[in-house]
Amino acid sequence: MVAKSIDIGTSALAPFETGSRKLLIEWAPFHVHVLLWNTSDGAIEAIESFSGSIVDEEDWDFVVAQSRLFALRNLETLLVCAAQRMLPVPQTLFHAEQSQAELNLLLGTADWHQPMADLVPEKDMVLAWQVPQTVLTCLQKHFDILTVRHLAGELLKKPLQAEQPLGQLVLADKQALLLLHTKDGLLFAGMLPVISADDLAYRLLNICKQYDLPAGDTQWLVSGMIEKEAALYQGIEKYLQQITLWPVAIPTGEAVSPHYFAHLYTILS
Repeated sequence: MVAKSIDIGTSALAPFETGSRKLLIEWAPFHVHVLLWNTSDGAIEAIESFSGSIVDEEDWDFVVAQSRLFALRNLETLLVCAAQRMLPVPQTLFHAEQSQAELNLLLGTADWHQPMADLVPEKDMVLAWQVPQTVLTCLQKHFDILTVRHLAGELLKKPLQAEQPLGQLVLADKQALLLLHTKDGLLFAGMLPVISADDLAYRLLNICKQYDLPAGDTQWLVSGMIEKEAALYQGIEKYLQQITLWPVAIPTGEAVSPHYFAHLYTILS
């Protein structure tokens, strides 16, 4: 069942020129975030979030019916997908005709998924990924101007200086996106399952071990709809010594924890 969990600013939207606003939609298997972005002053003017399994037409019909932001038309719209099926490939080794087979080999066959590929020139990388065809079709039918990208690829396009090992962690229901950097560049980009705090912490520490990174020297920045008091956060905090919520400098103008959407602010800024 899909439910609307956050609604900020949508009931008091002032008239505006479509060229001065942009919609950012984040889709993950168990949530959708929608942000209205003022491109003139960089402000977030409205936010909606929906939680629950959002993968078929009935789910999308509910979102559309309950959303004021989805009713806005003729806006440039960026859809970022936190899709679990993804594979970073060096640009020189990427072959579009092979990427579908490679993803199916690694993650199992999913014929109902649409193959996608995002060029990340900042990392000399192509991100091969797949999104459920229903999700893509529903949004392409609804929006006139729609760009579709993977969340990991958009974050990797943003310059990041890491003097010490740095893990960007975007937590969501049942999954987490990890981007692990050092001063020499990107080491790891992938989606991890979230089964329990102990299991996730074990996976993160094991990745550090594989790359010979001292866990105690690694800084972790956490974004997503989680609080420090949550069992998941406190559970991984026991194992990750330098963990903090992802800082942001862009106010929403409302009482909402900014780290919920910190990764999305990073994409927009």
